[in-house]
Amino acid sequence: MTENNKTNYLLIINDGPYGNERPYNALRLAMNLAKREETSVRVFLMGDGVQCAVKGQDTPQGFYNIERMLLPILRNGEVATCDLLYQYTPRCSRCHENNSHLQVLFCY
Repeated sequence: MTENNKTNYLLIINDGPYGNERPYNALRLAMNLAKREETSVRVFLMGDGVQCAVKGQDTPQGFYNIERMLLPILRNGEVATCDLLYQYTPRCSRCHENNSHLQVLFCY
């Protein structure tokens, strides 16, 4: 625990939003942790994982909308991606136009 009695969690997602359940399960965990007052949650999207934050996702039949799963985390936590990936991903709001729900934690 930290000085302010919060437990800090950092979840790193590097798989695309659809095709396997890893991003879904990580976001489910992050959503539940973010509901707790005694926790601080950060989700870092890298590699194919940055596609989880793209607006207007066309969700395949039978899948949860990963984009919508980020919204409750953003209310009580933080979500970020590396700006080095900006060619393929939503832009960092400090360096480029922000095209997603991302709140920037780092900008490399």
